[in-house]
Amino acid sequence: MAAVEFFNPCFVKGSVCRASWRLSPKLRLKTSAAFHERKKLLNRGQFSLVKSFSGMSQESIEFPEAEITATSYVDSNQTEQGAKAADVLEYFAKFVVSDLRRFIKEGVVTKERYSSDFSFSDPVTRIEGFDNFMMLMNSLRLLFKLDFDVHFAKVTGPAEITTKWTMYLRQEQLPWKPKVVLTGKSIYHIDIDARKIRSQVDEWDSASHNRFFSIEAAADLYRQATRLAVTPALESPEYRVLKRTAGYEVREYSPFVVAETEMDSGSGPAGGSGFAELARFLFGGNSKRLSMDMTTPVITSVAGGSRMQFVMGSQFASPEEVPAPESPSVACKTADPGVVAAIEFPGWPLDSEVVDAERRLRSALQRDGLEPLPGYQLARYNEPTTLPMLRRNEVLIKVASVQL
Repeated sequence: MAAVEFFNPCFVKGSVCRASWRLSPKLRLKTSAAFHERKKLLNRGQFSLVKSFSGMSQESIEFPEAEITATSYVDSNQTEQGAKAADVLEYFAKFVVSDLRRFIKEGVVTKERYSSDFSFSDPVTRIEGFDNFMMLMNSLRLLFKLDFDVHFAKVTGPAEITTKWTMYLRQEQLPWKPKVVLTGKSIYHIDIDARKIRSQVDEWDSASHNRFFSIEAAADLYRQATRLAVTPALESPEYRVLKRTAGYEVREYSPFVVAETEMDSGSGPAGGSGFAELARFLFGGNSKRLSMDMTTPVITSVAGGSRMQFVMGSQFASPEEVPAPESPSVACKTADPGVVAAIEFPGWPLDSEVVDAERRLRSALQRDGLEPLPGYQLARYNEPTTLPMLRRNEVLIKVASVQL
């Protein structure tokens, strides 16, 4: 009998991602007018692949940019049956990404590619039966604003596909608009003969115990859903979350322009030295007497001295485009954080709290096998009048690399 068990229907993984497709010669397409039209999509980071197997209907699938590794588990003396299995797995390594992306955009899933007895499980959800799976998928899409990054999809076994992803869910109807971020992997088991997906098992980076039912995972969802910290509706640097544990996030930032000034000698990381100087520059103390928009966060960089930084609006693509500061103590430059780890805490930060957060984050990174680099930053997102429990503060440490 079909069954559904769940704490929170957070189970769909897939969508926008960055990297490149690597196709085997067997998947190269014959020239056709339709294919040439689809090639135009290459400039937008996606293309169409038309592929048919015996017993499969021919169909067109759009793929986002993604790193797809279709490793064959059949040796050079592979049989015809083995060759077909390799082709099926290569196909599904791409299909699982494109079909979930289609679901996010259109609310449609290719039912023919899933077994009728398809099963799904993650730390807080367990489903038997494709119809029940679709019921939860549609509920999730209805209740949340969804976004996804798929970091890679690859063949990992004789009948197995694995994807690595980040999922973002925001509940727009609640007053505090809670946001939940999950990272992890999905393991798909493929019925090679039937050419269908038999099951999907998800594991979250935020839980060490991933079997249903995980109290650890449920508690993490609850903490995120009831988090009251407010991020102002101001422009902020863009980043994507590569990995999220229960204690910290690993992010990849795009470069952005900042205005910065040296803080007074002896000023602690939570001090306000330099703020007034940067505010004068932002609100007219520049060569064009231009009053520019406030952004968030205000950043204090601690590494061989302390500097305070204001993030400049995205209309300034380079420091040269920013009006020159009147004060010689203010300078503009491009900040390129790259990959950083972030730990969040509320309240009006004291120097001791900042130092403690930095210590805890660095210790957690080392425990998890990441390499934190010297120095750190304090990011403060809120204006001074924001209540302590609503404030968002973060300590960020640059890391050498991250293994997804």
